[in-house]
Amino acid sequence: MAEYEKLKEQRKASEVTMNTDDGFKFSNSDGSASIQFGTLQQFDLADYDEDKAKLSNGTDLRRSRVSIAGNFLTDWQYRVEYEFVGTAGITDAYVAYAKFKPWSAATRERPDSWCFIRRAPVRTGSPSMRACGSTP
Repeated sequence: MAEYEKLKEQRKASEVTMNTDDGFKFSNSDGSASIQFGTLQQFDLADYDEDKAKLSNGTDLRRSRVSIAGNFLTDWQYRVEYEFVGTAGITDAYVAYAKFKPWSAATRERPDSWCFIRRAPVRTGSPSMRACGSTP
């Protein structure tokens, strides 16, 4: 009977769970590994009741992104995000050690939490954080 309980515990430790609170996230029971799928879609819609000036009505897809994020070996995090609109390509990709987290207001704020779709550049006149050694 003890052997059966031991096998049951081993199976429980290797179970994968799914969470849908913030996208689709799969993780193992001890949380040492996970993968999460996400998407971000932002649309513009304009419909004007012209008085004297001719304004253009229409729609525009501003952002269309998919992402994969998660962790492995408990303390390592990863993320890849791809943009499909405009200049299509990877907008974010990294692997990071979770114990060392740099802080910046620009990197802490995700596009899905922005109040407005358009916003001013955060680093106007200064080099990008990801382009070390570059000058504006």
